[in-house]
Amino acid sequence: MNSDQSSTDAVSLSHWGLIDRIYETGQSPHAWPLLLDSLFNNFSFDENPSFADSTALGASLRDLWPHFERALSLNTHIEHVAASTAASTRTDFPYPLVVVTATLDIIYRSVEGIRHFPPQSGVEVQNQKVIFTNSDVENRLSAFMNSTKAGTTERFVIPLYCDENSKNYLVAIYLPRMSGDGLLALGWFDPADRGELTTEHFRQLYDLTNAESNVLHHILCGEETSEVADFLSITPATVRTHLKSVYRKTSTTGKSELIHAIRCGPALLGRFLMPRNEMYADTENADSRHTQTMTLSNGRRLGFAEFGTPDGVPVLLVHNMIGSRLQLPTSEDNLIAQNLRLIVPDRPGVGLSDIRAPLSLQDWSSDINELADHLELEQFNLIGSSIGAIYALALAHHQPDRIRRLAMVSCLPEITDMRKARHLLPSTCKLIFLARVAPALLAIILKFVVRRGPEAYLDQLICDLPPLDQQLCNDPAFNRMIVLAIGETLRQGTTALLNDIRLMARPWHFAPESIRVPVDVWHGLDDTMAPYSMTQAFAGRIPDCRQYVIEKESHWLMYRQWNTIVAELLRPPQNDSATIERTTNLGAQC
Repeated sequence: MNSDQSSTDAVSLSHWGLIDRIYETGQSPHAWPLLLDSLFNNFSFDENPSFADSTALGASLRDLWPHFERALSLNTHIEHVAASTAASTRTDFPYPLVVVTATLDIIYRSVEGIRHFPPQSGVEVQNQKVIFTNSDVENRLSAFMNSTKAGTTERFVIPLYCDENSKNYLVAIYLPRMSGDGLLALGWFDPADRGELTTEHFRQLYDLTNAESNVLHHILCGEETSEVADFLSITPATVRTHLKSVYRKTSTTGKSELIHAIRCGPALLGRFLMPRNEMYADTENADSRHTQTMTLSNGRRLGFAEFGTPDGVPVLLVHNMIGSRLQLPTSEDNLIAQNLRLIVPDRPGVGLSDIRAPLSLQDWSSDINELADHLELEQFNLIGSSIGAIYALALAHHQPDRIRRLAMVSCLPEITDMRKARHLLPSTCKLIFLARVAPALLAIILKFVVRRGPEAYLDQLICDLPPLDQQLCNDPAFNRMIVLAIGETLRQGTTALLNDIRLMARPWHFAPESIRVPVDVWHGLDDTMAPYSMTQAFAGRIPDCRQYVIEKESHWLMYRQWNTIVAELLRPPQNDSATIERTTNLGAQC
């Protein structure tokens, strides 16, 4: 065997070993860091540090695309089999019920569903598939599915047929899943049998708030608006406002239709089909201020939350990569004590904000300018955390007259070439590189990253955090907040994560010297996710900048130093604001 042949065999073995690792990740999505390591070891990425030299490498990576897609399909199949296996042991659905894929293949039948649906239902079960014997029912279901947008995160319940004799309903329930392949449940329900309906089930199935769920519960018990108002100690007008929102979320128009839709689609179904790690963030403690939306001039929807005092000092917080409008850096009581009106918008593709991809810093700045107009804010203070600090700095560049002062906390650096990215965590560096050379492949890998839901994603993230940040997650209140925030990050899939990583992978379109807004830079010396040595270089180029470098602090310092950050942010302007001030040994705040 000559040397050339030996070399070829070595490459082939490495190539097939990499393919094996792809399929292993399909079976165990939590193994994605090992897959990244294999990609980098196989292609020697360190030899291709610049974007210009990466074209051939990107082409090689794209050759693996079909294997990634098949691995994702494998994982989807495993999930469906697991759900079906778990379902076979459930007995809490005393109704004929089947759950099918888009091709009407059955993946679950309830105990009652083992028997065929009654003839009048228009549904038959044959060879693990659903067959329709009533053309009207089939046409209505077809129209229902065609009106359901692909990739939607909304759940829909619709009665397909009502038997005049038994008054039983054939109901279709569309349930989205994080993988994007929605399932369809078909049930034959007796509207007189309410089953076990709780406010928790209403929140999960119809995405209701706590207040809306309470109102719905009393309406289902047959109470009038005035009776509901008396029991809940609210005004009848408030009851009607909550009902109007319930009608919208359940696709109904009145009490009678609402009661039928709820009773014909038991909320237990939603709880069963949507495991906890696939649930989108529930907002049981949220009120209407935490789930607000506005329509932008281009027709997209922008979601945002407000906390604290409604007429307090306005501060807009730009969340980090795993954040959302539910990322609250301190308690609501503390915000009220500080007389702050904290406004936290969802970036496009996060939570309640419609997707915009690819997203530019100019696009985002324009969105926030419209939000400020909507909230009638002539000026406001601005805080950005981690990658959110880059978005905040861009906003200060594009809308300097609206920003009083900007606090950049644990800011990620500008990556002008891959040599700088090597100072970041290895996993971050690898994701950035893929964003440069093969963004489509990165999009597939991100689906593996988030496949098991918010809790599992946080568990993986914690492994890369310094001990001080890991300790935060031991606090139940913080853990719940951050899991809910991550749930909103993943509500619409991985588009928002991809936008953020692609932003990190390319130079900014503005120079730090162009910033005309006073800036505070806060950074911990123990920050391993965004080392201060990288941030210091561009912070020193901002004309009006104060740097606060804190010893023994790390990446999530915003949660520990919130009071100090806000106090400095709201401090009256000083004549020597152009000087750089370094403060060390600030005490940590719990």
